[in-house]
Amino acid sequence: MTSVFKTGRPDLAYDLATDFAPVFWGPEALATVQPEALLFFSVTVDGIQRRCDGPTMAALADRELSQEMFVQRCGT
Repeated sequence: MTSVFKTGRPDLAYDLATDFAPVFWGPEALATVQPEALLFFSVTVDGIQRRCDGPTMAALADRELSQEMFVQRCGT
């Protein structure tokens, strides 16, 4: 997903990822596939792209990933 206007919220990408993580990378998904086989998450907010792999999103779903770690691991 990509924003089409300036949000002025640098934390919006993290907020979106934490909202989507439990749905697509939560315990139900991990029960059927390995984290490495899970979908990537990609979002662009205010011209800054964040792309996270499956294991990173699974960690986010488990609330093991702070905003700083999200930026570090999902920065492009």
